[in-house]
Amino acid sequence: MKKRWLACLALACSLTAVAETYGDNPAAVKMMQELAVRDGYDSDYLQSLLLAVSRDDSVLEKISRPAEKTKPWYEYRKIFEDQARTDDGVAFWRDNEAALVKAEAQYGVDPAVIVAILGVETRYGKVSGSTPVWQSLLTLCIDYPPRAPFFCEQTDYFLRLAKRENKNPLAIKGSYAGAMGMAQFMPSSYYNDAVDYDGDGRVDLWHSPADAIGSIAHYLQVRGWQPGGRYKYQLPLEPNISDFGKDHKPGYKIGAILQDERLKNDVDLIKEIGDNADEMVGSLVVDASEQEKSWWITYNNFYVVTRYNASPLYAMAVGELADRIRHKRESKLRQ
Repeated sequence: MKKRWLACLALACSLTAVAETYGDNPAAVKMMQELAVRDGYDSDYLQSLLLAVSRDDSVLEKISRPAEKTKPWYEYRKIFEDQARTDDGVAFWRDNEAALVKAEAQYGVDPAVIVAILGVETRYGKVSGSTPVWQSLLTLCIDYPPRAPFFCEQTDYFLRLAKRENKNPLAIKGSYAGAMGMAQFMPSSYYNDAVDYDGDGRVDLWHSPADAIGSIAHYLQVRGWQPGGRYKYQLPLEPNISDFGKDHKPGYKIGAILQDERLKNDVDLIKEIGDNADEMVGSLVVDASEQEKSWWITYNNFYVVTRYNASPLYAMAVGELADRIRHKRESKLRQ
C-alpha cells in the first residue's frame, strides 16, 4: 500500500473515492508489463499510471450511442447547420488563409473540407474535449470488448506520444474516445500524421491552427485524397443497380448508372459523368426525412473523409458544411 500511495502522490493523483483502479486489473497490469519490456518504460512509472485511474462508465455509455450511428441523416445534419458554425468557418478561413493556401499547394486538399472538418470536430478549436485521455483509452481498451484491439493500440501510441512530447499522460484531455486537439486526432494519427506547420519546432494540435490545418491535409493526402476530385452527387431517384447504397467506398463504374432507362437521358447526370464513365464510385442512401430517402453517388474523396471518421453521415456533414462555408466566403469576397 505504501508503494501505491507514493506512486500516486508523485503524479498528484488521489485514490480517494476510487473503488478499484486499473492497477488492480490483471489485463491492464499485464499490458503495461509487456510495454515496459518492449519499449523500455520504467515499470513503476507505468504501474503508477494504472493506479491513477479507474473505469469510466460515462465513456462506455457515450461510445455505445454516438450520434452518427444512432440518428438518421435528417436529424444528424441539424447538429451542424447552425449559422454560427458557418460564419465562424468563414472567419477561420480568413484568419488562417496562408496556412490553407500552403496546405492545398502541398497536399492538394480542398481548404473548405479542412475548415469544415475543424468545424464539425471542435467548432474550430473551441470544444476539444474535457475527458482525461488516459482514463478514456484504458477504459475502452480493458472494458469495451467490441473494439478493444483498436483502443489498446491507441493506448500504446498515447504513451509513445506523451514520451516523445514530454507530456504528463494524466494531464492530457480530449474526447470520450481519446481524440485530441483542434483536429481530434487519435493518438496513432497524432504520432504518425501530425505535422509542424507553423515552423516552431513542435506539433501542437491544441493551440496552433496552422499545425491542425497541415496535419488534416497530410492525413487525408496519405489516405488517397485526389486533388480536384469530386465529393458527392445527389441522384433524382434510386438507380436500378444491384446493391446500390450498400457501400460508400468506390466499387463500380459511374457510367453503369446510365444503364437505368429512367436515368440515361438525365441531362444533369450526363453532365456530371462527362468523359469519366470509367471512374470508380460508391453509393449511399440516407433518410432525407421521416418519409423520404435520398440517393447519392460518393466519390473517392468522400471515402477518404470516412477514413477520418468511419461514418458516411460524418462525411455528408463535412461536405455540406464545406459547401456552406465556401458559398458564404465567396459571397463576402464579391461584396
